[in-house]
Amino acid sequence: MPLNRRGLLAATAACLALPAARAQKFPERPIRMIVPFFAGGNTDLVARTTGDGLTRALGQPVIIDNKPGAGGLLALNELVRARADGHTIALGTPSTQIITTLVSKEAKIDAIKETQPVGMLCGVPLVLVVYAGLPVKTVAELVDYARANPGKLSFASDGIGTSTHLAMEMFCQSTGVKMVHVPYKASYAADMSNGLVHLAISGARSQIALAETGKIRILAAASAQRLPFLPQTPTIAEAANLPDFDASSWYALFLPVGAPPEVVAALAAATQATTAHPEFVSRITGGGFLSQTGGPAEVAAVMARDRKKWGAVVDTLGLKV
Repeated sequence: MPLNRRGLLAATAACLALPAARAQKFPERPIRMIVPFFAGGNTDLVARTTGDGLTRALGQPVIIDNKPGAGGLLALNELVRARADGHTIALGTPSTQIITTLVSKEAKIDAIKETQPVGMLCGVPLVLVVYAGLPVKTVAELVDYARANPGKLSFASDGIGTSTHLAMEMFCQSTGVKMVHVPYKASYAADMSNGLVHLAISGARSQIALAETGKIRILAAASAQRLPFLPQTPTIAEAANLPDFDASSWYALFLPVGAPPEVVAALAAATQATTAHPEFVSRITGGGFLSQTGGPAEVAAVMARDRKKWGAVVDTLGLKV
């Protein structure tokens, strides 16, 4: 039987209300968080602490799915292939979202174009450290020593094309010194302690513990500002008169591009509620990270800045792996 006018209007109103009703139901099921690193260690702390906070904020469990490999490309491929409904998110860093795309011959994805930022999780404090046997106690002395001994100093990194590699290359390019790069697949703490490799830009907390043994020396923070737990330690920007030097790193959350605006907004709000929660701040800062918040626009701005910065370093090196 045909609908009368009143019935037709009611049906139309019900149809128009469907998108809002669906949006209100998000999330409808558990959320998968892809993590581009092996389980365990500092990344696991960030992922699981974030997952706990999002579970609390959204009312659905967040399941951690570790997808290490290819410098983050495996995880990135998983993310961009996922349905953009908000139920698949991924942890990202400058290495996985920017640097791998710049240096990898296998990269077919541009994370800036194919993923949607959700929110900043935390900052990663980095420091410039040297073997204690080197006759240098300041960044200026290090630069002078390196210039007087070109190619005789070596620096360690977490591998070719990683953020720790490019941070030291940026230091060399900015100061005009020449050093030998020694990439590692595992910890280089023992070699640094014994002087088999001479310096590195590395995670602050682990280096503080090593510095307390007297085997290495922390010369400067590699961030734009001094670190709150090392207030007397200058930044490289200060110590080397390099105002724009900033090798700081971060963790953020991402969606596949094309997620509905209301889903992005819901996840962004949950992420900011999570990062502002005292329990999250306590666990993150206790693990050696910096409390750092920001929504989609702030993450996008940081990514654009880092793409320009690391792109310049990679172009100068002519690096492709």
